Amino acid sequence: MQKKIFRSICYTVFASVLVFAIVAVSIVYNFYKTQAESQLRSVANVIIYNDLTVEEMVENLEKSLTYNVRITQTDFEGNVIFDSIKDASSLENHGERKEIKDALEYGIGSDTRDSKTTGSINYYYAVKDGESIYRFSRERSSFLSMFLGRVPVMLCVAGLVIAVATVVSMKLSENAIKPIQNIVANLDVLDTTQEFKPEYKELYPIVSAMKKMSQRLHKYINRLKEEKEKITLITDNMVEGMILLDEEGNILSVNKSAVETLNPSFEIEEETHILVLTRNAQLIEALESAEKNGSAMGSIPN
Repeated sequence: MQKKIFRSICYTVFASVLVFAIVAVSIVYNFYKTQAESQLRSVANVIIYNDLTVEEMVENLEKSLTYNVRITQTDFEGNVIFDSIKDASSLENHGERKEIKDALEYGIGSDTRDSKTTGSINYYYAVKDGESIYRFSRERSSFLSMFLGRVPVMLCVAGLVIAVATVVSMKLSENAIKPIQNIVANLDVLDTTQEFKPEYKELYPIVSAMKKMSQRLHKYINRLKEEKEKITLITDNMVEGMILLDEEGNILSVNKSAVETLNPSFEIEEETHILVLTRNAQLIEALESAEKNGSAMGSIPN
């Protein structure tokens, strides 16, 4: 029972830590995502407002930011004119990119997707300015990578919580079992009319049922004792000798007449064999015949 309680608590703790970690990382990730996108939009608007060349934009961003921002300049057809990390001539036409299309139509556009160039998740923010479209992008961690990055911390927390839970569960299981052990220790009280109240009210029905069962059992045992005493009284006063044996030949009951006839000095003990009482050949032969045939008759000379 203690092991079962301990396992249940450990499973609950582990599941709780896992759920808490997922929720916590989800909240942090959404905050991080919102902040990253907001910062990129602010940076892009400031850079565009200062009316700098694309090279000056890259230089200013490298000096002022602690994270990398990629700048891509395209014409209205989507042809790449400049890119801060790749050779512009090696890049495909960006005219079908969502952020480029939106910037061309509405003046600004944004999108989040996997970058074919960098192979990571990126947030894109494009601004139409003059005869060009300037697209700013920032690499962003995925939810999975952020979650996996916090796995060591989660494992440490889970280990600490499980260690505490182990101590708590052992104490709780002891407290849960102690009232039951107390009931077992007081079974003799349940056999009497004395009042016994367990520590918890939830155990009252169990104690009540055990008390009733114990009382019924004792009544039944007392009736059996009375019947046995009656039978013993009758058999002890019989003139005929009577011996009751089990299948192994051990004596279950023997009356005075049989003892006086076969062995007056005999005293019956637990699992006493018939051969201890008597080795009379006729009697032993009759017993063997009865075992084989179901019954036997014979006489024992005085």
